[in-house]
Amino acid sequence: MIEWRFGLALALGSLAVNTAQADPPDARVAWAALLRAAHVVVPAGSRCEGDYGQKGPARLGDVLAMQLAYMHAGENAIVGRCDAQGCRVELNRRAGEDVSSARIDFNLRDGRLQTASLRCVITP
Repeated sequence: MIEWRFGLALALGSLAVNTAQADPPDARVAWAALLRAAHVVVPAGSRCEGDYGQKGPARLGDVLAMQLAYMHAGENAIVGRCDAQGCRVELNRRAGEDVSSARIDFNLRDGRLQTASLRCVITP
């Protein structure tokens, strides 16, 4: 069982997440905003666009579903935070030599994700 002091993060060696800074209540704010925006079409130029098995344009929920679906095995870390500069959610996975990560950055206004601010860094 994972203690809450580790938040939602597990150390992953080369994908190490700083668990000392993990804050589940802050992660909840970032994740809640992303989940509320699951229906939002991924804007062109955000580096989030792609084929996630959906029909039609990719939506934010398609991106999240694909990233989460591959976290079925191995060592995984999911962290999130919001501060004055915006919000960031990170999903990191390692299963043997298979290593991948996704970072989703965005801004909030009145608790809602601002679509134009959405940026992703997704590695295979």
